[in-house]
Amino acid sequence: MRFTSNDLSLRYDDGGILFSRSTSGNVTVEIVELATGHSVSFSSESLWDEGPLKAPSLKINGSEIKITEASIEHINEKSAWIYIHAPKNHIVLVIDR
Repeated sequence: MRFTSNDLSLRYDDGGILFSRSTSGNVTVEIVELATGHSVSFSSESLWDEGPLKAPSLKINGSEIKITEASIEHINEKSAWIYIHAPKNHIVLVIDR
């Protein structure tokens, strides 16, 4: 599991990084790095299905990031790949299902 953007990279295999996500209903992911306090919050009004996400919202360290579009590009029983496009920033969020 990982979050990668131009400004921040958080990976589950680095110690002290917690990932949580909704197991049903709308797409919601929370990530916190315990040592630094860096955090990522991503949500959408959409359900966990491939395709564009409705009303996506991204906060990095508590600051809202403007998103031009977001979509689940690949999802299966093991993982989901979410691509988030923001001005001057392409963000990838990979999570365990």
